Amino acid sequence: MSPEEAKKVAELISTTDGIIFQLWSDGEKVPSGRVVHPQSVGHVNLTESELKNGANQTATSSGK
Repeated sequence: MSPEEAKKVAELISTTDGIIFQLWSDGEKVPSGRVVHPQSVGHVNLTESELKNGANQTATSSGK
C-alpha cells in the first residue's frame, strides 16, 4: 500500500473506535508472526502538551 493509500485508510479508521494492527512489516518477504500496534485511534483531540502531561501522570501513577 502506498503512503497516500495508507493515509486514506488511517483517516477512515479514525472515525471508528479501534486499533490498527500491523501484521506484515515493511521489508519482510513473508509475515514474521510478530504483531505490532503502530497506531491507536481515538476521538479526543489533544495538544502536544496535554498528551505529554497525560503520559507523565500515567507513568507517575504506575510507579514508573
